[in-house]
Amino acid sequence: FPSSFTLSGNEKILQDTFIIPPYYKGSLDAEFKIYSTILDDLMGGTEGILRYPSGCFEQVSSANYPNILALQILKEKGNIRPEIKNKASNYLKIGYEKIKGYEIKTGGFEWYGRAPAHEGLTAYGLVQLKDMQTVYADLNPAILKRTEAFLLSRRNGKGGFYQSVGKYGFSGNKTALFDTYITWALSEVGTKGIELEVEKSVREAMRSNDLYRLSLACLTLFNLNENAQAEVLLKKVVRQIKTVGIPHVRAESTVTYSSGNSLNIETLSFAGLAMMESSTIDETLIDSIQKYIISKRRYGRFGSTQSTVMALKMLLRYQEKYIKIEAGGQFKVYINEILAEEHRYEKGGREKRLFTNFDSYLKIGKNTIRVETEGFIRPSAFETKWMSIEPKSNLEAPLAVKTILQDRITTVGEVVSMKVTLTNLEDEIQASPMAIIGIPAGLSLQIWQLKELQERDAFAYYEIKNNQLVLYFRSMEAKENKRLNLYLKAEVPGTYRAPVSSAYLYYKEELKSWKTGAVIRITKP
Repeated sequence: FPSSFTLSGNEKILQDTFIIPPYYKGSLDAEFKIYSTILDDLMGGTEGILRYPSGCFEQVSSANYPNILALQILKEKGNIRPEIKNKASNYLKIGYEKIKGYEIKTGGFEWYGRAPAHEGLTAYGLVQLKDMQTVYADLNPAILKRTEAFLLSRRNGKGGFYQSVGKYGFSGNKTALFDTYITWALSEVGTKGIELEVEKSVREAMRSNDLYRLSLACLTLFNLNENAQAEVLLKKVVRQIKTVGIPHVRAESTVTYSSGNSLNIETLSFAGLAMMESSTIDETLIDSIQKYIISKRRYGRFGSTQSTVMALKMLLRYQEKYIKIEAGGQFKVYINEILAEEHRYEKGGREKRLFTNFDSYLKIGKNTIRVETEGFIRPSAFETKWMSIEPKSNLEAPLAVKTILQDRITTVGEVVSMKVTLTNLEDEIQASPMAIIGIPAGLSLQIWQLKELQERDAFAYYEIKNNQLVLYFRSMEAKENKRLNLYLKAEVPGTYRAPVSSAYLYYKEELKSWKTGAVIRITKP
């Protein structure tokens, strides 16, 4: 069971407490990183942010954004190492080909490339393609034009858009939210003739007082050079953030149905982007927002894929606008009140530092970490990970998964049945559930069966990653149980324990439930 703890940020003092439960010997690892700027912090070295695109349309698009970002940075620096450029370009090519595969023949995109298209997701794709165009020369402009034309064809003549929400298990009360998001996306690519849609989205955002929609409408107005009206909305955004406090910022929802931590980060990111377009920006507030968002990073991510993308955009915009060269100074890292590391930077020092071998300072049970800065403030991150002996599910997890092997002993060549049950524990419909099923190493999945199950809509999409089967579902009804009977063929003799299985909502990854993997012994014929 993989577990981790991260403390990151760019405050003068960072401190926190965390618990390490019993873990497998040799699995505990800890490191501390110091960066010269927010940009270096986010990149972790340009090579470190490159992502291989996989999964559904939204995952592929979001995985592509760091690759786009890496190429933009390398291009600006002018010192592109050929192997890194080739790797990033290859990933972009793979991602682009996968994105094209999710385009519907009648227009637009859908999570798994099956009609009807989802208008909100198509708008997200439009923005991603526009960003990709800046660094990927082989992107065909026709796909951008088709995507833009599809969204314009979905206008209802009343300032909104027709939306295919029924198929996805989501109620229709998000219509105004999607209208605002689609209008913003069109304004991002410079679409003309959307005055009616802009007027309605602004009016609805003002009426709702919803921070996510207000921020989107504000950005739309700035994109269209309607700065005076944008400033009016921005005052409401700033007032609301100051009233509730940055950690407590919430919204009705987002275009990707984020909630919890991801909803908070995504909403703040859009608000921060809007604030940085203003000529009368509250620099103290925007500085507090960027520090807070950085503190929420966990192993390179800021919640869900969409909230991560928006956080990256916001933080990089902040760096472009405000970051100055820091003076010299010193870091001290205390673990359980023991000075574990210290390092001094000279004025103007730009190097990144990585410190390791902290596991001897850590113990099972309660641990404290404190990072003190003297003379300057630079981004830093303390990260530790381990393999827990027992999986610990989040008490608020909305889903549960159970796996049962029909046999505990079998023979090479025999087929063993694994019963999988995914349960919605809540009294409400759930969007985008996922199950990751651990498969014992000596057994193999039967591809013909998985394709057959997908064709019967037992699940929307699947991937096989090492000894895990990743299942994607569109939705689950209240208290619904989804049951599968997987055929696993015994291939190699030996005794094997399956990796842990897990279940969660794609846009609520922090609320995850776990199930210990089953053991099977395979004998020779």
